[in-house]
Amino acid sequence: MIDADENVFRKEKVTKEDDGYYFAIVNSIKSNITKVTVHSLFIKDPGPEQNLIEGASLKLQYDLRKGGFKLNFFKDGMYLAEKVNVAENIFRKDKVTMDDQGDYFAEVNSIKSNITKVTVDAMFTSSFDQIYCIEGEELQLKCSVYSASIQVDWFKDNSNRKKADKIERNESISIDHNGKDHVLTIQNTKITDSGQYIVIAGNVRKQFPVTVNGNLK
Repeated sequence: MIDADENVFRKEKVTKEDDGYYFAIVNSIKSNITKVTVHSLFIKDPGPEQNLIEGASLKLQYDLRKGGFKLNFFKDGMYLAEKVNVAENIFRKDKVTMDDQGDYFAEVNSIKSNITKVTVDAMFTSSFDQIYCIEGEELQLKCSVYSASIQVDWFKDNSNRKKADKIERNESISIDHNGKDHVLTIQNTKITDSGQYIVIAGNVRKQFPVTVNGNLK
């Protein structure tokens, strides 16, 4: 925008594309050249990529050249309303799921940060299907996790109690693992072994619905 009365060139809300060399001309006479350099408002962003394991926490921190701005956060172009630490310009999300994968960026005064691509690897790499067995048979529950270093615990959800019971080894129950693969084995099953079996790894829990049918013999 040019103010003809004041011979002033103005541009509101400059961007990096406004970098360059500027001069004025009148009657074919050029002014001296003015070099304009536009520094990014964002001096630090989370980087181009973040890879997380399901159940971990996502933290995207942005540093600005000037204070006093409130950032808005977006994922795949959609505004995010999750709680953020405005004072520190941080976006946080606890216990991420596979749905949290996407392209994230921050925006202030129509100025966007670089995009950070967030990918989430599944904690469990096995399926969790309904399991049936007959009373007296051996029952095996198997799962595989992302890494051999992850702690895995087994529980049984008894409907008459508020808290699931942690399953421990005994003469009829064995709990084993080989690297990423884990297995819970119950010998000589009873009808009372039916129920929801819960396996927890990190901050992620999955359930095995188990039905033990009576032996009709």
